[in-house]
Amino acid sequence: HEVRVTAADTGGQLLECVYTITDVDEITPTIDTCVPDYSVHAGLGGVATTPDFTPYVLVTENCPYDVTQSIPADTPLPPGEHPIDFIVEDGSGNNATCSMVFTVVGPSCRGD
Repeated sequence: HEVRVTAADTGGQLLECVYTITDVDEITPTIDTCVPDYSVHAGLGGVATTPDFTPYVLVTENCPYDVTQSIPADTPLPPGEHPIDFIVEDGSGNNATCSMVFTVVGPSCRGD
């Protein structure tokens, strides 16, 4: 932002100065609540689709921010444990992370 300051003395002479003001955000986002570990059973085809967990990451931040997850939503995953990292980043590049484990439980064969 550019700010112009003009001053006049008693004789009417003017002096103008121009200052550049730069906003600096050094405040790191705070993750108040991360997503707890989550398990689902594999569906047809032996996989489960990764949900969009980002709305469940609760954040305190003084500027607009984005939350991304390391395994994108709608990714089909086989049975097993899949760590998912969440990155919260504001417009100044300040970021915070948290993690959870998304477990896909494979089909079980039962002699019912």
